[in-house]
Amino acid sequence: MLFTRCWRSTVTFGPGYAGIYDALYHQKDYAAESAFVLAQLESHIPAGASLMDLGCGTGLHAVEMARMGKTVTGIDRSADMIARAKTRRSLLPPDLAARLVFKVGDMCSANEHRNFDAVVSLFHVICYMVDDVMLGAALTTVRRHLRPGGMFLFDFWYADAILSDPPQVRERAFDISGRHVIRTATPRWEPERSVVHVTYDMATEDGGEVPPSETHSVRYFTSNELTGHMIRAGFSVLRFGEWLTDAMPTQKSFGVYCLARAT
Repeated sequence: MLFTRCWRSTVTFGPGYAGIYDALYHQKDYAAESAFVLAQLESHIPAGASLMDLGCGTGLHAVEMARMGKTVTGIDRSADMIARAKTRRSLLPPDLAARLVFKVGDMCSANEHRNFDAVVSLFHVICYMVDDVMLGAALTTVRRHLRPGGMFLFDFWYADAILSDPPQVRERAFDISGRHVIRTATPRWEPERSVVHVTYDMATEDGGEVPPSETHSVRYFTSNELTGHMIRAGFSVLRFGEWLTDAMPTQKSFGVYCLARAT
């Protein structure tokens, strides 16, 4: 089977990638994930809580959390992703849309000049903080937006699982606008930095135009490592759990969440 390959770029979540993002992850259960997040936060925040969603992407988690009664401000560094989130908001019933705001902003420097009851950062957004300087800046942003006692929940690549099953080339097929697309993820691992550089190449069967390739650099963490960073940033870690099951993390837990409180 022949495929057309595209040119390479180091831009992350550019127009091409943002354009196929929802199609690529159409099987992701955003409603179930949002319900899981709010279940972990439930006893710590008020019923009509205000949330900040850092790295909100095209807004699907934010919309689901708004459906569940929260007011959500979504922030993402990609203008193209935010444009899609705003379009999604414009199609919602007015009472639901009124609980949603989407803005372009960088996780390392955003400042809404207000406090939220909770901050969430989902789908491994924190893993894009590939060094301690970036991670420290991101955690400072989160802490700046929380009152004392406010909650922070995020998920991440779990080091024990990555070290047990190292990165390898993977393919994912999906359809968009009636065209069959193959995305190949090719990793380059830097174990000394706990970083994996994943290049995503798109290809089609029909020889048509495909989005440019992107290289995403992501970091994995141990729970002890994150605990140290969280304490230094002004948080108390309440627990780590396996994503969506809340089981104790194991070497098979590629996705783990952290629940923390601002001190």
